[in-house]
Amino acid sequence: MKTLLDSQPWQVVDDDRVVYSVADSHQQREQAFRLVYQNYARKGLVPPAEGELRVTPWHLRGSTNVFVAQRATEVICTVSLIGDSDLGLPMESIFSQEVAHERQNGRVAEVSSLAMADISMTAFLPTFMEILRLLTQHARYHGVDKLLVAAHPRHARYYERCMGYVRIGNERTYPSVRNAPAVASCLDFAKADRERPAFYDKVFGQPLSAWELRSCPMPVLQIAYFQQYCGQDSLLNNILEQMV
Repeated sequence: MKTLLDSQPWQVVDDDRVVYSVADSHQQREQAFRLVYQNYARKGLVPPAEGELRVTPWHLRGSTNVFVAQRATEVICTVSLIGDSDLGLPMESIFSQEVAHERQNGRVAEVSSLAMADISMTAFLPTFMEILRLLTQHARYHGVDKLLVAAHPRHARYYERCMGYVRIGNERTYPSVRNAPAVASCLDFAKADRERPAFYDKVFGQPLSAWELRSCPMPVLQIAYFQQYCGQDSLLNNILEQMV
């Protein structure tokens, strides 16, 4: 499956085609979590960690999907969609009121753990756009009404300018990434349908297939493996008890 469309103006022109998909294997998830760790560690957002994987308790929930962009067998970009669950959303630790407000008016999910390999600047934006296009269509296909994101103010501008997100929370420090600054933004699908902003046709103009948009939650055996990298034993044991 290749979701990178020849007609898209942001297509990466490369002899090695980039393939975008929902991660459905141990290898894809491990590469994705390692890429997130490498990105975060390079920016000083996480301490050194054994195994060099960035896995959160939310990644072990059945409501979470990990998306990957692959060139051959290498994951060059990843992002996660954290569905609302009994754990809530990660960004509620600093934007609890904003998330609660959006949750009152629809089903919410959080865009999280975006990471990119060391690729050229000309390839960055096309790759970013295409993987978020897949995630966004996936979210809508599975009944999400609003996508939320807590991002560095510099990165938030990409979401807002390129994807139509609207700022809902002012800058705050984020303890889970060593008090880096973050702002909260929201993409409301109903509002986008009404207003049809510039990004709309690029994201929704060519619907992906049901197979491309399928949900691939982490299997129990992978949960048992990846839990060792979360560092929150009591919470993780509770999750495992519920899922086994």
